[in-house]
Amino acid sequence: MQTISVQEAYRLATSDSGAVIVDVRELGESEGSAIPGAIALPLTRFLKDFPTLQAKRQLLFICASGGRSSMAAEYMESQGHQGVANVAGGVLAWEDAGLPFEEGKGK
Repeated sequence: MQTISVQEAYRLATSDSGAVIVDVRELGESEGSAIPGAIALPLTRFLKDFPTLQAKRQLLFICASGGRSSMAAEYMESQGHQGVANVAGGVLAWEDAGLPFEEGKGK
């Protein structure tokens, strides 16, 4: 499984690559804060709702620190999806890097 930095995830998500960030934090964690443009798909609903993700896009999974997003990325790879990556350090690293973050706009 590919692991990328938060800076690389931001670069990909804001480019014309079609990459999308998938936030697998639970609703209680993500309420009040969100990465702009990220899709909220809590890990507890992941197996039920993952078919809604567009398989042709590059999917960049993120959680609070990188553990749960790694599980989601590994699962997608096991299902044959390519272009999947885990964002190292998660939202904590994203905030530490000073990347855009919307307070009060959790999904």
